[in-house]
Amino acid sequence: MEPIEILFKEYDTLRAEILAAINNMYQVIGFGVALATALLSWSASKGLHVGFWIMLVVLPLIIWLFWLALHVQISRATERIREIESHVNAIAGEELLRWETRESPSKLWLVTLIARLWKST
Repeated sequence: MEPIEILFKEYDTLRAEILAAINNMYQVIGFGVALATALLSWSASKGLHVGFWIMLVVLPLIIWLFWLALHVQISRATERIREIESHVNAIAGEELLRWETRESPSKLWLVTLIARLWKST
């Protein structure tokens, strides 16, 4: 198998992982909305007491952490895709792949920084 074929297989696999992680992010958001609805319903029947305020802080934090972990996973995959794009373009002698390198909306500096720090551990 040619090296460029291996790179394209890795590229395809990483793209599939990114799409799956994006889908999971939407599911986490949907779960958060359902949980918020249940929390509001429960608080309406029981009244506002200490348990409500604890859940009001803790549950969104947990959901945000899950969402952030998925975002970091996506950022790590896009970082590798950028490397693959650069390598393939160098082999081809022209710019064939460019989405993650130039066009991608995933270039959020903070998330990319977290992903790099996570990768280094």
